Amino acid sequence: GLGYRSALGKTAQLFSRIPDVDGDDLIRPREDDYFLALDLNYDLLSQIKFLNQIRANGGQVSAVVYDLLPLHRPDWFPTDLVTKHFEWFKAISGFDSIACISNVVVDDVKAELELFDLPVPQKIDYFHLGNHIPLNQITPLPEDLTDRNYVLIVGILYARKGQLQALEAFEFLWASGHQTCLVFVGKVGFGVEELVKRITEHPELGERLFWFDAVDDNLL
Repeated sequence: GLGYRSALGKTAQLFSRIPDVDGDDLIRPREDDYFLALDLNYDLLSQIKFLNQIRANGGQVSAVVYDLLPLHRPDWFPTDLVTKHFEWFKAISGFDSIACISNVVVDDVKAELELFDLPVPQKIDYFHLGNHIPLNQITPLPEDLTDRNYVLIVGILYARKGQLQALEAFEFLWASGHQTCLVFVGKVGFGVEELVKRITEHPELGERLFWFDAVDDNLL
């Protein structure tokens, strides 16, 4: 539906660390509100009317852009996702500002805006990603990796990320007698059927090859 609701119960405790939030009324834009679309969410397309209400009340609307890969390499993504990404990009081009995660992405955004003759936000800039995750405890490594050398590759399995190429490189190393392990941490993405088959049927799986589809922050 139109607009957003206040977080309730456990959601409120997770994000705002308060016991609860009473009521479930829609959030109503107030004067000088600031809306930041922090993550890539195509549902934003259904909220343009709500975002326009924020701007009508003197507020501002901004979005974070991580990359425009679906526009640059549509062969890496499902067709419907490429279409949604373009529609999303057209929508945020009408925002007050865009925050990119690198200067390279800034250049990409400006180039695509010019290419498709889209509106240009008042400000397009970048910031660097980072995190500081508090660790309550250190989870010990799986026994098969303890006291062993390994290369860790973290990220959803996607053809564009070169994980298959990395596996093939390690196969050359292993054939030469190297004992260094290759560790993948990431869920299954799009178009990686061959990679998943190679990993799950690999003779080195559990020996010098490991794949975890999900681990907690402590172990990671």
